[in-house]
Amino acid sequence: MSGQARPINNTKSLPRKTLRFGDTPVALTDGRIAAERSAVEPAASGAPWLLLDLARDFATTPLLGATGNAEALSCAAAVLQAADIALLALDDVGGLVVMRTVACLANEAADLMTWTGTRAADIDIAMRLGTAYPVGPLAWADAVGISRVVRVLENLQAHYGDMRYRRSPQLSARHHAKGSFHG
Repeated sequence: MSGQARPINNTKSLPRKTLRFGDTPVALTDGRIAAERSAVEPAASGAPWLLLDLARDFATTPLLGATGNAEALSCAAAVLQAADIALLALDDVGGLVVMRTVACLANEAADLMTWTGTRAADIDIAMRLGTAYPVGPLAWADAVGISRVVRVLENLQAHYGDMRYRRSPQLSARHHAKGSFHG
């Protein structure tokens, strides 16, 4: 497997923003486990997917979680080491760690807006000041993309069958309107 990461721009079987490490397709988690994504969206090479967890800032993060087979994780670790990013191998669980947490926090914050009328800016300020979060959950949802958060929650609900992953009315409304919480 080659250690070169190369973007895939013209392959119809992969999302436009997907990379490859050698034959292994690499993408940000969408809430599905890597095994499911590999079965549903098989790579032309037959290689299983390598999924990356969310980072607040991919350019400056010192540690990035990922799941995939050992060879792909080793290749990714070598590539990321050149950027001073350590790779943390995660179990193949829906949404991984950071993405699932951010999606759930954003959903709960959007629910608070729905049921209390609290403004997004006030929720984000409360979370930053009250919990020392670097970014409020609704601002982070805007940065990640409302539609991506909705897709992650949909995939988590399908995987786990748990109502905690149902979408907030505010989150769904902004997704369908192609809107944001701060803008």
